[in-house]
Amino acid sequence: MPIIKELVLYLASTGADTDVEDSSGNLPVDRANGKAKDAFLELQGLRFEGYDRYEGDLNADQKKNGVGREIIKKEGYHEVEMVLYEGSFKDGVRHGQGVLYHLRGKIDAHFTANDANDAGSHPFDVPTWLGDRNSWSDTIPERNQ
Repeated sequence: MPIIKELVLYLASTGADTDVEDSSGNLPVDRANGKAKDAFLELQGLRFEGYDRYEGDLNADQKKNGVGREIIKKEGYHEVEMVLYEGSFKDGVRHGQGVLYHLRGKIDAHFTANDANDAGSHPFDVPTWLGDRNSWSDTIPERNQ
């Protein structure tokens, strides 16, 4: 971790007040740049890393099973979590009715657990249709709590 980012995080962890305005009325987060700005964003609970995760039912083997959704977040502090797929799962894979979301819109799909890519079988090539992770756009619905 770069030293300036580490320093800001350390000062905050020791109780330094990071919400005090300077004589011009600016907060430290507003004056910071580079890695120091990153540290302030992380103190606000934001994450830079991209990731994907699952919310929903699990079976006894802790595999996706029943109703759930696959959620993604692109890399960047200001990116939001978005739903990639909502629907049914069986033994860890998409199975049954569901909806896939992508920058091209959404599709209702029916999956069976026979696909070698663990995506379920379908009338078209889902991995090709989904494309590169970086092509996902803000048209994918944000995750609702």
